[in-house]
Amino acid sequence: MKYFYIVFCLLFSIFHVSAQVIAYPSINDSKVLGANCADLHFVNPIVIGHQLNVSVSYYVSLSDAQNEANALERFYEPISNPQTIYVRVDSNLNSDFAIEEYIIDSAVSDGGPPPGISPCYFDACDVDGNGSEIIYLNNLRCKYDGYGFPTTAFCGSLDNEIETTYYLTENDAVNETNSVNPIYTLTSSQTFYRKIKNITTNEFLIDDLLNVNLVSCITDTDLDGIPDLAEDSNKNLLYDDDDTDQDGLKNYEDADDDGDGILTINEDYNNNGDPSDDDIDGSGVADYLEFNVTLSLEDIKFNSVTIYPNPAYESLFINSKEDLESVTIYNVSGIAIQNVSFKKISQTDKISTENLSQGVYFIKIKSGSRNEYHRFIKN
Repeated sequence: MKYFYIVFCLLFSIFHVSAQVIAYPSINDSKVLGANCADLHFVNPIVIGHQLNVSVSYYVSLSDAQNEANALERFYEPISNPQTIYVRVDSNLNSDFAIEEYIIDSAVSDGGPPPGISPCYFDACDVDGNGSEIIYLNNLRCKYDGYGFPTTAFCGSLDNEIETTYYLTENDAVNETNSVNPIYTLTSSQTFYRKIKNITTNEFLIDDLLNVNLVSCITDTDLDGIPDLAEDSNKNLLYDDDDTDQDGLKNYEDADDDGDGILTINEDYNNNGDPSDDDIDGSGVADYLEFNVTLSLEDIKFNSVTIYPNPAYESLFINSKEDLESVTIYNVSGIAIQNVSFKKISQTDKISTENLSQGVYFIKIKSGSRNEYHRFIKN
């Protein structure tokens, strides 16, 4: 008889300081490693979601999470069943953070895979069809009932004692030769062996045999311009656990992934037919996954207005198929910094940009019965 641990998340935020940092809910079938303990890092990719430059820590109480006191070790032995813990996601760039409540629930299993190596299978989408794709081995987890460690003493390992490495053969993993970078450029189907080792006791577990296939991806369920397999914002090669705006629709089912009122397919600001390579605010996260990179829930992109020159210097000219009424300029944080109302209704006008600092801006143009927005650069 074997115990394993499942991490559940209550679907509400306990504490949230900034809209820019989110602790995302975990899916209910996220099985974690463990004989007598849970590997809390198992849920990290789901907790972080699409966010970059963030850190994750776990705590027994909400007050500990708020005060960053008594953080739990990665391999944690629950003190009750079930047990509520708290996960905190911190920005590495500023003081923003978010906290979510989790429940660790132990269960009993007479089946499941035996201790040791168990294979898992993943498909990596070759998004641009160039024959290669970057994958993140540290984010790959298998949906099995659990694994047994060689001894329960491994559960007492401290975070600074744990080392995780990846290899292309089992022999290399055993002998610790020819390790590969966990951020790996995949050019064909490949098998990886993951070794988790306590560097103090030298006890180790080669726990996963990861089989990753590089595949072409065409199916686009929500018709948002991004194939289903590529809608993997947390980079764990599972597209059925990504719901960036937490609206109950997985990203591959959701035509507005970040819930900002702008369809994903319309967040293609460079107009190259691919929303995944647009990053207006330079955050490293595509605009279609960031709620703040938008102007209004009512704004829609119609392409009935042209602006020039772009980049702009002292003036920006606006040409519209309908009469122009007003223009509002926003910075990349969505803050309105200039508003112009046109006294004389016409389809062509110009506004001064000489007082704007160099950088990227949005311009919202009210023209007839609609609002349209564009991006421009001030040089």
